[in-house]
Amino acid sequence: MFDELYVSMARKHWTKWLPEKVAQLKADGDLESTLQVAARQCLDEVANLRAQGYQQHEAEEVALPQFILLKPEPQARETPAQREELAAKEVKHQQSMRFRPRTDAERAEIQRQVEERVRNLTPEQKAESMARRAKHLASKG
Repeated sequence: MFDELYVSMARKHWTKWLPEKVAQLKADGDLESTLQVAARQCLDEVANLRAQGYQQHEAEEVALPQFILLKPEPQARETPAQREELAAKEVKHQQSMRFRPRTDAERAEIQRQVEERVRNLTPEQKAESMARRAKHLASKG
């Protein structure tokens, strides 16, 4: 009875929190046998602890983290949405790094382009730009 419960518990936990381990075990054809071994070891440990005077729930609190409820793989700790957000931030960061000037000549050219754009602004655009800049600085301070 507990054997199958522990196998089911391990399968669910490992699939969610240990995806690389599960993928490797599946690729090797060892997933089911490994789940069975873990469940049997957990059951044996629970029986051993029960023989020492532990109650069932106390024995499981000790044995389950050792054999069934293993610590998550680092990348499995984030939700899929969090991983997607981190990937998007990484792409954005890489793109910003790609366009950042790296030499004095590149910096001088960008400065020249900015100054030219500023010279070509209408008075209304200059006032709007200054207002945005003031608002930005005020929000930082």
